[in-house]
Amino acid sequence: MTNKLCKIIFLIIAACCIFFPNETFAEEKIIEAVGEYVVGDGSDESPKVAKERARQDALRNALDKAGVYVESFSEMKNFHLTKDEIKVIAGEVISVTNEQYSVEILPNEVIRYTATVQAVVDTDVIAAKINRLESEGKNFSDESARLREDNEKLKAELDAGNFSDDAEKFLIAGNEAFKSGDYSTAINFFDKAIALQDNYTDAWFSRAKAHESAKNFQAALRDYTRLIELTEQSSDAFYLRGTLYAKINDRDNALKDFDRALKKSPNDKRTIRAREKLLADNK
Repeated sequence: MTNKLCKIIFLIIAACCIFFPNETFAEEKIIEAVGEYVVGDGSDESPKVAKERARQDALRNALDKAGVYVESFSEMKNFHLTKDEIKVIAGEVISVTNEQYSVEILPNEVIRYTATVQAVVDTDVIAAKINRLESEGKNFSDESARLREDNEKLKAELDAGNFSDDAEKFLIAGNEAFKSGDYSTAINFFDKAIALQDNYTDAWFSRAKAHESAKNFQAALRDYTRLIELTEQSSDAFYLRGTLYAKINDRDNALKDFDRALKKSPNDKRTIRAREKLLADNK
């Protein structure tokens, strides 16, 4: 009797494996992905921007790994998806559970940010989506098209400046305008970001750089001074204002700011070089 019962249970389990391989025994897959970003010389560079770009790189790599699971499930169901459709599904079934960051100083004083993300892929959700698509007798093209349309609408809003009250959106639009050399438009966007969030350090930093590039030096100095206040007199902010003072040949104030920066960060080679250069140029 016991043997018969065992055989029946075994046959039920085997049948489930054959007919419901994904639904019954689906599981969560753990993914770890790494992203990197090397800080360049761009005027829009900042620690926050570098960290976010490293994170985005890590997320792209995580999505690629999630896409492998999506593709394998679709092939198992003999349901062929395009690369875009795989990416869309992968984005919906992945969930980030942990993020870690590190900063390295490479040779030639290059700074590299590294982001490591851990994520979970729920294969139950993949199976459900594939089954839904299969039962509906269609592919995922409609949803892919909708997402592309949403992205185009967002880009159009950024280009036109028709945003909700979101300071970050104004900052993004301002940085895009800055990159294209349209400093007045960039400053206008940064003005709006600051009006919404007066302590938004990234917006003050970006507006200062835009004013500096537009040769509005006094306005740039005011923005750097405000940045010094908001960052509790950080060495970076003193360095930035010091470099502008040096640019407009205000040697005394440049030296004061470089000295303040070094008091905060005595081993900051960037500030040390700038200070030495300033002294050498004025001998």
